[in-house]
Amino acid sequence: MVTHALQAWTGPCFVNEIADRLASAGVHVACVGTERVYITAEGQTAEGAAHDVLVDLIRMHGTDFGLHFRRV
Repeated sequence: MVTHALQAWTGPCFVNEIADRLASAGVHVACVGTERVYITAEGQTAEGAAHDVLVDLIRMHGTDFGLHFRRV
């Protein structure tokens, strides 16, 4: 597996809350910005890694919080 750096725009209000939810789902949060959360995830492709992160969020919290990850 290859490690990919990904980011998701969360907006200015819920950055820390989303980062906490990601961490509780087992996702490695690399950095919390002012409007974005940066993570590292493993997968064959960046899209596959992003999909796995969303699956982990749904499995843990029942929602993916509307996040869309893209490569940094």
